[in-house]
Amino acid sequence: MTVDKIARDIWVKRHMAGVLSARAQQLGNQRDARARISNQIGRLNQQVKTLQARLDALADTDTDI
Repeated sequence: MTVDKIARDIWVKRHMAGVLSARAQQLGNQRDARARISNQIGRLNQQVKTLQARLDALADTDTDI
């Protein structure tokens, strides 16, 4: 994966998490739906964390050149 692709994936996943968060706030008392959205947000945040680590690793190897 290229640095640009990883950075784009991070942006997309963060954006999706933000959209889902806004949707969860609109649901009010619907606990089941909010719980599903919360799980999705958690998975997206974990993916962002993994991608960020991969991006950092790539950046570290690029500076060693």
